[in-house]
Amino acid sequence: MACRTFTRRFNSTIRNGRTLGFVGLILFTMLCMSTLVTPFLHHLDLLRVCKKWIAVDQELAKSGPDNPAQADCACNTDTNADPPLKSPDSVPVNPANPVNPVNPVPAAPVVQQLVIASTTTTAKPLPPYETITCNHCFVRNYTMTIRPKPPCHGIQKRNSIFAAVLSKPDQSGTRDIIRQSSWLVHAKNNTAQKLRYVFLVGQPLTVKEQKNLEREAKIYGDIAQQNFADTYVNLTLKTLFGLEYGIKYCKDAAFIMKIDTDVFINFPKLQRVIETKGSTTEVMGNCRKDLVVLRQTDNIKEKKWVMTYDEYKQEVYPPYCEGPRYIIPMQVAKALVNVSPNVPFFRMEDTYIAMCLAVTPYRVKNIPDFDKQIHGVFKLQFNCTELANTTTSHSVNKNAMFKIFQQCHLNGGIHSLR
Repeated sequence: MACRTFTRRFNSTIRNGRTLGFVGLILFTMLCMSTLVTPFLHHLDLLRVCKKWIAVDQELAKSGPDNPAQADCACNTDTNADPPLKSPDSVPVNPANPVNPVNPVPAAPVVQQLVIASTTTTAKPLPPYETITCNHCFVRNYTMTIRPKPPCHGIQKRNSIFAAVLSKPDQSGTRDIIRQSSWLVHAKNNTAQKLRYVFLVGQPLTVKEQKNLEREAKIYGDIAQQNFADTYVNLTLKTLFGLEYGIKYCKDAAFIMKIDTDVFINFPKLQRVIETKGSTTEVMGNCRKDLVVLRQTDNIKEKKWVMTYDEYKQEVYPPYCEGPRYIIPMQVAKALVNVSPNVPFFRMEDTYIAMCLAVTPYRVKNIPDFDKQIHGVFKLQFNCTELANTTTSHSVNKNAMFKIFQQCHLNGGIHSLR
């Protein structure tokens, strides 16, 4: 009946001249039915197969443990799926520690664990640092254009510190706070027995900055300047300038401390650290070993630490103490300055000091908890008890230093900061 009805309608369509459109409609309808029905039928077929294997599997399980190995049913509707992964050595995997194969009673393998076991590789160890030397390739002929009055007359020899404070020419406000309202008050205008200091600067970009710097130097007499450009790349030159100045003009000090202007120092605590953990043959501070060279990064703040192979060919740095602050015994400082002309220039000053140190018989010594981050430093809210247990802290701006001085030194603060 349906066929006859379809035939009569088809003949009527032909007579009306609509054959081509109707045929197209029929073909489109057949295509849609094929697309929808075929996967459905295929899915039903797979389900029938899976149910059949499950029934067989249950029958085998009832027979006891002596049955032969059971066949697995991959009840995955994706016919293109990869087969289950197996361990390359067919060794069972311990679920508690999938990296290490064991030999207990085999359990049903977990695909993720097997992937871990089969792809885990041992990292190839990096080659150790090798010393780099040259023949007088780094000779410095700079002139001291601002010369302070000698800062170390009458300094005590035992455990005393000459602080070489690295500063920028335009940081006059920061220098004012550090010398008058922060840790340099312990130097007592360069008359204290245990602490003396000098601010170290290079050549500024403008004549106005130079005049301001000279005016400040006349007032305080604590600024030393050499005529190299004051840039980040030249921090190595500034650090060596500080060592040379300390050796020549503060030779009775026991230690030279290289320090940046954004480092807070709890000087009484620092003195106790030197007395209990100090060394006369090692550079001390927050020291690290086997640091891998940074070759590329997307972090803007880390861009300045990226090294090309033309700049540094090795894969690791020598053991070094982090640049914002470290302490060098006087005899070690002399050795570093002596070998520096034969160690090629390197723009990372703390690494360059380590490169020079590797040529000498001296090494580094890490002081645990030498540097701590002060909580609340950016909100200017401090805990004086916490500060009492802090030796040094990096990334402390001038406002925070002034607030620390007011809160923990002047206004009934803790005794250890006095």
